[in-house]
Amino acid sequence: MRKIFIILCMALFSAGVVKAQVGLQGVTVETYYVANAADIAYSDPGTVDPLPAGAVTYRLYVDMLPGWELQAVFGATNPGTGEIDTLVIRSTSPFWNHADRGDLYGYNVAANQIDENTVALDSWFTTGRPSANTAGVLEVVPSEDTNGSTPTFPHNPATLLINSDPASGLPLTSEDGAVPLVSTITWTPTPG
Repeated sequence: MRKIFIILCMALFSAGVVKAQVGLQGVTVETYYVANAADIAYSDPGTVDPLPAGAVTYRLYVDMLPGWELQAVFGATNPGTGEIDTLVIRSTSPFWNHADRGDLYGYNVAANQIDENTVALDSWFTTGRPSANTAGVLEVVPSEDTNGSTPTFPHNPATLLINSDPASGLPLTSEDGAVPLVSTITWTPTPG
């Protein structure tokens, strides 16, 4: 669950960052889902930290110029000056984590578990993968979500994530913002 007003968006548009990131055209914040009473009642059964009432899940997408790609979002110490550029992500509300099947990174969420209870509303960081075998696409653009609501639906149990609140655009039962990966991307971190 990402009930957030992310300072990251503002940081990306601050004067210093925009100068350094000439390939960045913009950031889209998509309201992905608004939790209803059934989602809240069932979220992480038995946990002491259930999904809060009225929780809103957001997704952020970066729009890059052709030939450019987002490779990392980070804070670091400038070796030339010793200045610290801190990456800060803040929220006006708490981030919610699914204690049973959620994870720190989207690609670590098992594809066969993203459709279980409220796992799809877990908070995580990703550069494109909401689960191990899927890529995230704008849910509100049907031409990008080419497989509709598969693989997230039908959901288990079927009474969850079916809210059709107009604030979240298309219902997840028709477009879920996830498509199967068509290839495996191999990435090797470079020291420094």
